[in-house]
Amino acid sequence: MSIILKAVFPLLEGTDLVACMVVCKQWENVAQDDYLWKCLCIKKWPSISVSPLVNNYRKIFKAFYTREKDHRPTSLAPGISLSDLDFYIDIWDVDEGHGRLLLSEIASGPALREGNLSPPDGIVPGLTDHLEGPEYKLTLPVKTSLSISSAREVRVSVLIARKDSNKVACILNHLLDCNTCIDWSEGRAIAYAQIAEFPLACPFVNFATSSINCEISLLFINHGGGGQDLDVFGIEMNFLTAYTEEGVLWLLSMLQWQ
Repeated sequence: MSIILKAVFPLLEGTDLVACMVVCKQWENVAQDDYLWKCLCIKKWPSISVSPLVNNYRKIFKAFYTREKDHRPTSLAPGISLSDLDFYIDIWDVDEGHGRLLLSEIASGPALREGNLSPPDGIVPGLTDHLEGPEYKLTLPVKTSLSISSAREVRVSVLIARKDSNKVACILNHLLDCNTCIDWSEGRAIAYAQIAEFPLACPFVNFATSSINCEISLLFINHGGGGQDLDVFGIEMNFLTAYTEEGVLWLLSMLQWQ
């Protein structure tokens, strides 16, 4: 009987395999074979076959099948927390000779936790809608006055340091042309990057993607159209496919830390 079960069970979907586990003890023992769950995981998330993080495919399937259905947080810990991280954020005006430093700040992970930013009065409705969108956002209030001309270029650099291992990863080092990268309807100047260190589909977020995609946005008050300085009140980091803090931490944990 077990030979027949081992031939049939690999053809089943995960929900059917779970149902088989409650039929009898023999079926449960066969259905617990982690090879069956590895096949299901690889079918849904191909990159998982090369992930060194996986040692229990049934647990992985259960956690991220739930995430895929309704975005609820998984029970699988990402291995790091925001408290383990420091973010080094630098912004230069590159139009002025060798570059004029506009902002340089070291922010602890908890300081960027979603909900820490209180937008001022006067932001456009599109920015309110964006900030209330489903993606999880790391946000940092800009405490000092930061005014950037909408006609200039700035360079945005973000490094992350892990306090638990003393290693560093680069999230972004990107030229932002304010003349072309401003979304006036949302009150954001956007620097976008694909983090090349992980160019595979990722099972730890809502859907598969070819790489970890990151947006860094300068959030500003729009005083009535283009052609003027941007009064920046906040900085936002958005990893686009991660809908929870845990999802963001999963992505960060898989960077190539040096």
